[in-house]
Amino acid sequence: MAGMRRWRVVALSVIFTVTFFYYLNNKPSAWNYGYSSYIPSLPKNVLTDGRVHWTKLPEKFPVTSMIPLPTGMPKKIPAVQAPPPTETSQQKEERLKRRAAVAESFNHSWAGYKKNAWLRDEVAPLSGKWKDTFGGWAATLVDSLDTLWIVGLKDEFEVAVKAIEEIDFTTTDEKDINIFETTIRYMGGFLAAYDISDAKYPTLLAKAVEVGELVMSCFDTPNRMPITRWDWKKYMSGEPQAAPMRTLVSELGSLSLEFTRLTQLTGDPKYYDAVQRIGDVFEESQNTTKLPGMWPITVDPSIPSFSDDSMFTLGGMSDSLYEYFPKQYLILGGLLEQPKHMYEEFIKVAKAEMFFKIYNPKNEPILVSGDIRMAGTRPTLAVDLQPRGQHLTCFTGGMVALAARIFDRPDDIATAEQLTAGCVWAYDSNQNGIAPEIFTVIPCPKNGDCTWTDDAYYDALATRYPVENGVTETIPSRDERVKEVAKERHLVPGITELNDRRYILRPEAIESVFIMYRVTGDQKWQDIAWRMFQAVEKVSRTDMAAAAIIDITAPKDQIKLQQMDSMESFWLAETLKYFYLCFEEWGNVSLDDYVLNTEAHPLKRPGRLSESQPWPQISQSTTTASSIPYARQPTPQSAQPPTSSTVSRMNSCWKSSIWSALARKGLNTGVAQYAPARVLNVARSLQGPKNNLLTFIPRQLWLIQQGWWDAITALLLSYLPNLQELEIECLMDSGRYIPQIMEVLDRGRQIGPGTDSSPTPLIKLRRVSLEYSGKDADSGMDLKLLLPFL
Repeated sequence: MAGMRRWRVVALSVIFTVTFFYYLNNKPSAWNYGYSSYIPSLPKNVLTDGRVHWTKLPEKFPVTSMIPLPTGMPKKIPAVQAPPPTETSQQKEERLKRRAAVAESFNHSWAGYKKNAWLRDEVAPLSGKWKDTFGGWAATLVDSLDTLWIVGLKDEFEVAVKAIEEIDFTTTDEKDINIFETTIRYMGGFLAAYDISDAKYPTLLAKAVEVGELVMSCFDTPNRMPITRWDWKKYMSGEPQAAPMRTLVSELGSLSLEFTRLTQLTGDPKYYDAVQRIGDVFEESQNTTKLPGMWPITVDPSIPSFSDDSMFTLGGMSDSLYEYFPKQYLILGGLLEQPKHMYEEFIKVAKAEMFFKIYNPKNEPILVSGDIRMAGTRPTLAVDLQPRGQHLTCFTGGMVALAARIFDRPDDIATAEQLTAGCVWAYDSNQNGIAPEIFTVIPCPKNGDCTWTDDAYYDALATRYPVENGVTETIPSRDERVKEVAKERHLVPGITELNDRRYILRPEAIESVFIMYRVTGDQKWQDIAWRMFQAVEKVSRTDMAAAAIIDITAPKDQIKLQQMDSMESFWLAETLKYFYLCFEEWGNVSLDDYVLNTEAHPLKRPGRLSESQPWPQISQSTTTASSIPYARQPTPQSAQPPTSSTVSRMNSCWKSSIWSALARKGLNTGVAQYAPARVLNVARSLQGPKNNLLTFIPRQLWLIQQGWWDAITALLLSYLPNLQELEIECLMDSGRYIPQIMEVLDRGRQIGPGTDSSPTPLIKLRRVSLEYSGKDADSGMDLKLLLPFL
């Protein structure tokens, strides 16, 4: 019997081993979550809900060489914001009253969502029902996170952060996932909430990584161009993927900010690599389109090709592509010239062909950004300007103002002001004080007289609304006829057609007003913002939230009847945020500290906010974690600026090696607060029995990495006494940094918990080998570092 039991044990062991290795080989995602494993995942239950759930499959078209983040000290970019305007006590009191009114409006809509549509995408503001319009992943909740923080609703913010743990990004009822919307709303929302709350809520970064891993699956195509409307269930079936033959240019070109910031926060280069490949394609194609310098509304990413479509606009389906050029320059600290170059090439064309002055009764110097259709065939293409204004193009004034500051284009400030004034004019001209979605105006002749006359307006109306064939009319009869047409169609002087009468709570006009206020410091923009807010609040407010309007040109006494049962998440994410910031303290969400994505989510700019944070000053001797002073350490004169490849490889190797080792030893759970946190926060958290923790921060290596990583690593590893061994092997590209690195290694310190008189050795850094190739220091000398942690 004992022998039989032994054979049973052996048989069971064999079965278990075979099953284990089969599962390991066929389900690698169960064991290896890739580079981002150092961001601890939120706990997941095994779901048996009968739904299809996304999981990461092995890539069919893997990247063999990643494009690294550009590195080096961020450039000194000119300040965006003007000096804060002076205000009297009476002006301050008025400003704070206005701010409180906007905050109340936000709180009203947030409460309606929370009560009626919690963890759904949108609340229906009339019926009180809920809608799922963006995957069913609580779009309004995620979109509102950073606004909750900004307006001071910190308790509500924490409730929302707790709730996001319930969002399951592995499944949706949608057949196709809109990658653009998922990126700007969800990934952008999580990243901004993480940044604006000073990295105090690691769950936010973990959720951003979840979204990042999901959307990265749509890049697994032969040319690494994404499938912007992604059939995720088809992906799960294992079918090979290919980029579509037709996609909207904004959906292809507006992923850069969020993916770049995700790489900056996690150290995982794949996100930046994915969008930089797209950026390279756009740069290569900029002068190959039918309107060289700009890109058409639809493009073919499967080739890729940008030369087929003839329609060009800064409005819907294109807008954020152009918006992201100056913003990508900012998020990269000015270290990549490509987005600046692309902006400067496109804005020349837009100013020459797309921006136009319009006839208006007060002869105000205002501009509108129109649409262009390239007529004819190559090589005799001609520009056909469509004089339509879109609410969506109202972002243009803010974009031009931002770029004017950071790219030192002072003459463009006037262009930005006139573009923004054009949208303000569209608001003020309407009897309800709000611009419609799309409207047609009268362009002035280039370099010609733009003085308003009623006759010019009547001529334009008569051309757009001609009489029937064979009917003749005199000038007086024509004037009376078109006046009646204008009355019936609710046309105001200067507008000849209302192409789309809706107002859907859009933010673009107040976005530009906010940026103009921060860029110029002119308080007239505050008064404009208040006028706009009062108009929007009056027509949109419902008992539980705010509603879009079917026809914003309806008579005032009937406008409430035009309310739609719809409130998109950008009402809380963007529109009310911009209104609030127009009356907020000057330094809150400063444009010199943050760059806002196209959903108004503020992402930290490198080298800006970090400069206002205290850097720990570490002496040559070992110090305790609790005694790290708050003075900034001056940069040693001997430190040399590292090359891009040097820093990239060092960061990648250092991070992945450490966290892979932690994962192997099962120590990667429960330390989320250490992975992305600042070193001082980590130091402060090591209290109680660890208060005599000894730390050593290799200063020169820290400078080379331009970050906190080595300090965080030292503290984290010291905090984990169970970690006994770790090996890192990094190949450095340039011998230029050998002296600094040797100094770090030769100054090896013991760090670990213990007593002051007898520290327990946990980790010791020591030099093992340095290999010199004998080549010149600037020609790519290799330095091989092997750092055993004993």
